[in-house]
Amino acid sequence: MLDRLDQILDLIRGGAYGPASEKSLLAWVRGSRGPRGRAVVWLRIFSALMCARRYHEAFRLGEEILARDCLSNPNYFLWPWREKVPSRYSEQRFRFCKEELASLRDSARSGEFPHWFALCRGILLGDLNRRQEALREHDLIAALRPARYVWMRHPFVMFPLLAEDYEGTIAICRPALKLMPGAWWIRCRMAEALLLKGDAPGALREFKRAAAGAEAETRNNVLTWHGEALLWLGRYREARDMLDEAVRGGAGLFVFGWRGAARLKLGDFEGALSDLDKAISLDATDLEAFVWRGEAHLRMGRPDEAMADLDRAVAIDGNCWWGYVDRGLTRQALGDEKGLAADYSRVPADVVSSVRADLGLPEGRLTADAMAKVLEECLKRAKGVRRWEGYLRPLWLGRGVVCR
Repeated sequence: MLDRLDQILDLIRGGAYGPASEKSLLAWVRGSRGPRGRAVVWLRIFSALMCARRYHEAFRLGEEILARDCLSNPNYFLWPWREKVPSRYSEQRFRFCKEELASLRDSARSGEFPHWFALCRGILLGDLNRRQEALREHDLIAALRPARYVWMRHPFVMFPLLAEDYEGTIAICRPALKLMPGAWWIRCRMAEALLLKGDAPGALREFKRAAAGAEAETRNNVLTWHGEALLWLGRYREARDMLDEAVRGGAGLFVFGWRGAARLKLGDFEGALSDLDKAISLDATDLEAFVWRGEAHLRMGRPDEAMADLDRAVAIDGNCWWGYVDRGLTRQALGDEKGLAADYSRVPADVVSSVRADLGLPEGRLTADAMAKVLEECLKRAKGVRRWEGYLRPLWLGRGVVCR
């Protein structure tokens, strides 16, 4: 199967993918039995076609994939261009979005596959922070009744969530789940929205519903996500136990980072380091794992090792402001007050302003000890949250804070 994948990718990249190649590929898809394992392969071909701007060929393949009901994890539809363009935010991706949007609009004039073009335009508009325009593209997809098209809705779930419009998120999720109750990714995002609304019991019920009766791979994904939510809530023992179950089921990415965090919060430093080492060995760009491991080293009195991890976290993505929180405290431990002040300045202003006011600290320039107190309070309040997306801040910072 992998040999065939490489052959098709070479044809696409070389500009030699023509009608005969497409006919052969679609026959392979239609004739495959038990296709779940092959879905990832087909989605890589879908992405390669998108990157080559062979949109109509990609969409014909996409229709076949959806018709086979083989998407246990549809993350490729969150960013269909991953064969060529990194999924992590970068200046390259920003430029790409503008150029690709123009190309898609030109190609859409054919009138074919309007829902696929709407999906792709919506993703690009969302990345360009034009979320209201993106949600208008969702309307065309939401009108499609066959359940197989539910997976095309899930990139749009994030747009109201990022804007802290939790009711808007739920309004997208509930109709989708009526058509496809097993759409676990959508159900888990709705659980996040409920949690951020303040309905923790309702959120945890949705995680349980997502796991009930799910196939093994999907169930492990849900258990991992559920464990992460328990970590956010400060329910560390429950989080560890949930993540233990996910590990026993064969979960890999992310589970070790969050279980390591739960172990750290429970005071099991060696267990935490073992899990966090494993997380980083599986994914050398796991920012949260680097942040948590840096925090573990700092709490164990190893500031030099903490610095190495936290330097790595902010080098991977400068938006990772929890890395600056922990690194500022690490620099204080090393006697570097200028470094502490520099990292303090990189924490979002709305965060430090809210915490500083609640602590009753005076206006004006803060001492090094006062800055460290603010950073320590951030860690204390956040419990198990080390994700830096603004939509999670109301969970620990308060609901009156404007998150940017």
